[in-house]
Amino acid sequence: MEKGGNIKKSDFVGIGFRDGMPESVGASIKGKVWSPARIGDVLQWKGWCQKMGSLITADSIDANQLLKDSAEKVQLEVFPESIIVLATDWNEELYTKIHKLSMEGPQISGVMLSECILRSISVAGKKANFVLNMLEKEFDFSITLGGDNGHIVEGLDISKVHVVGLKSDLLPLKKFFEENPPTLFIMGGSTIAGSIQTRFNLGDSAIIQIPNDRIKKLSWEEVVFTTESMYKKGIARPYSVQEYIMKNMVDRGAVIAFNDDNSGESADVVAIFEEDNVVRFELIHCKYSKAKAGARLDDLYEVCGQAVVSLRYKWKPEELLKHMDRRNGTGVLKGKRYFHGSSRDTEYIKKAIRYKEAEFEFAIAQPGVEINAITTDMMNFLGSIYSTVVEMTETKLRYYFS
Repeated sequence: MEKGGNIKKSDFVGIGFRDGMPESVGASIKGKVWSPARIGDVLQWKGWCQKMGSLITADSIDANQLLKDSAEKVQLEVFPESIIVLATDWNEELYTKIHKLSMEGPQISGVMLSECILRSISVAGKKANFVLNMLEKEFDFSITLGGDNGHIVEGLDISKVHVVGLKSDLLPLKKFFEENPPTLFIMGGSTIAGSIQTRFNLGDSAIIQIPNDRIKKLSWEEVVFTTESMYKKGIARPYSVQEYIMKNMVDRGAVIAFNDDNSGESADVVAIFEEDNVVRFELIHCKYSKAKAGARLDDLYEVCGQAVVSLRYKWKPEELLKHMDRRNGTGVLKGKRYFHGSSRDTEYIKKAIRYKEAEFEFAIAQPGVEINAITTDMMNFLGSIYSTVVEMTETKLRYYFS
């Protein structure tokens, strides 16, 4: 255990992922091992004990190497210069419960937190500016480094919006962000939440070459590269990037091809496949481009960031299905979101995942990127995103290009 002056650390808590699922475990210097996870019954508790026992006695695990490879958390006094924010999302501590949280306030009732949008506007010096989009409303706020808690939330003092479901009492929006600051996903693989930057020590895995089979060339017949969405304000638009991808998924055997476009989306397209013992979800993020394919790095930034944010659905497939039900029942695309399949098929899938394994894939569809013209900078950027997805979820990312 590490020592500092007269202080000796007696406990160690590790937070990470096992088989692509978030997990935490603690240990004390006296030999006690525990987990904050809730155990449903004695059988589950017995299974956990057996798993922990096998890990503790495993000769293949080098505890010293484990500590070397652990993520490093650093408290910032100023944000790094020239950082590139790939994506902004809710605090990672909320991932397992976000689908149970909602917003309440004037003219706002029962809006799911998962269907609101967080955006980073600017990050410089000690200040990061954000916008929270909730239905047709926008809430501007900022986080300034410093203060007793390491960061200060500004700009929400007059907000009458509260978060419901996180605590027994209603939680004011400002207090919510004080306790759960947004997570910034930074180019290069680190994250920042409030004043805490998490730097991942990936060792040899820091640079992952994207396997050739993860980059797929599509023909994009008749697709208008400048038209991303199949619908705009409820009116259908032919030859869109999104429609082409949904047709492609159906041709590959998808049971459901779902249009989840617009604010609060899980992805532009949700495709669900049923195989022998597996239900496979593919979440595809589409992006329009200029009229011709080429090698433009700007064509990748936003859509790759969207893919990173959607990773949270990996751990809650049943919540993704509930999300689809809500989306098809409200809004400008009410009743229009099933490109293939229906709500009846969704109900069937809900039952199927009780006895079949659920697997996830995440994908990016960008016809504006020509495979033969990808530059070194673009390949390094794509490799960084691919590495992030693999490290966070043990799920491989797929790219659909020209």
